[in-house]
This record gives sequence, C-alpha cells and structure tokens, in this order.
Amino acid sequence: STQLLDRPVAYVAELPGFGVLFQQNEGDQVIWLDEGSGPSEFLVATGDQYLELEGTGIGRNNNPVVFYQRHEFGDPLAQTSTLRVYDHATATVQELAQTGTHERSTQFSTIFDNTAVSRHTQQANAWFTVIDLGSASETYNSDAVGLTCTHAEPNCPAYDQATYRDGIVYGLRAIVDPSTQLTDAFGIFSFDLALERETMIAAFEWHNGLWHGEDLFFSGDDLVLSLKDGDGQPLPALVLNPTTGEASTISAPALVRPAN
Repeated sequence: STQLLDRPVAYVAELPGFGVLFQQNEGDQVIWLDEGSGPSEFLVATGDQYLELEGTGIGRNNNPVVFYQRHEFGDPLAQTSTLRVYDHATATVQELAQTGTHERSTQFSTIFDNTAVSRHTQQANAWFTVIDLGSASETYNSDAVGLTCTHAEPNCPAYDQATYRDGIVYGLRAIVDPSTQLTDAFGIFSFDLALERETMIAAFEWHNGLWHGEDLFFSGDDLVLSLKDGDGQPLPALVLNPTTGEASTISAPALVRPAN
C-alpha cells in the first residue's frame, strides 16, 4: 500500500486520472486536490457558503467530474443547498438539483456513477429520491407515491445509506421491533422501483448502537458497506453479494471508497 495523505480527512474521493480529492473537516469551504506532490485548493466557497464533497465520475465527453453540495447560510429563511457537478476539463459548474432549505436536508452515499440516491429529511419525516445526473432529472420520489415516513416508523424505506443499479435501489436501514419500537438490527434491502416492493437481502445485529453505516456502493457485483463504531472510528467494511446474501468483512478497519 501507499500512503497518499498524512492527515485526518472528513471526505475523500478519487478524481479519475488526476489524484485524490479531500476535505479536512465537515463544513469546510475548500475541497483539496493532491496529485502526488502535495495538496492544492481545487474548489473554494465564498461568504456564508460551505462545500460537501459527494463523489466523482466520468461525465460528458469522458471528462472527469466532481459532485458536491453547496450549502448557503445567512438569513435562515434564505438558506439553501444544491447538488452541483464540476467539469474538470472545462472548469464549468452545473446545478443539478436543490437539496435543502432551512427545514430540509439531503444525504448521499458516495456518488460514483450516473445515478444517485438521496435521503431527504424534514422535521420528523424521511423519504428518498433517485436522480439521473446526466439529465439532471429526478426519476423517482418516494414522497410522491406516498412512501414518506417518520424516522421511527417500522419498515420505513428511507435508507441511511443507498446506491442504485438496474432499476433497483439498495439501501441500509433500521429494523424496528414493533412490540418495543426499538431498533435491534439493521438490514440491507433491495427496493424495486417498478414494483415499489422492498426485499430484505441480509440483516445484522446492531449491538445497541455500537456500529453505524457510513457509505454504500457497488464494487463489481458486490455491495460494500463502510462501518464505524459508536465513537466514529472505522471498523472493517462489510462486503455483501446481493444475489446470494453471502457476506464477509475486509481484513483491516477502514472507511473505504470507490476508485477507478
């Protein structure tokens, strides 16, 4: 292995063909790029804005692109967040979707493809959407079909981490015991968008909150779930075959990310 950075980071992603993008802390105004000779400023917010690195990919004309949220603060009633894509070859930015206000927020697992799954929360309610990043269009909204639910509601398909492949959303969510209303396990589920039907792939004991899902993405045919403990420290990531349900963990604790 090769050490790329010698400092703690909050977000990290590979910019295809160039190097490693990262942010040092949550709520930073700067996204840094290290091409092997040390970090340099890559994207910089101004004023009351801050940036949140969400992932990378290959966009139109095979150009490497960077997905990020830009959060704007100041007047509470004017606060807004947007999902944006930066084309590294043309140095242009496109706004893809509004993702937040002072009442609503949006969370993504690492974006590493042309489709993103987002978890939205507003007060006690939660739902998810699927966004086609190429056309900047929303292709599915669980709220629009009556699948909005509260955080503690059993069988709520508003996933803590989620990704997409071939018409199916794969997500991690709590399994609530209806008799006690307590979370005693977490499951990885598939949600067929055409049938609007959820199927559990695998379930894991939660051990009273001693682990949490940090990220979910595909690596080949396997789902990879990054995990951290109750203190926020990395645990060995889970590798799950969604077809067979066979699961294993990697050999060392790490919050893993997709790379080309």
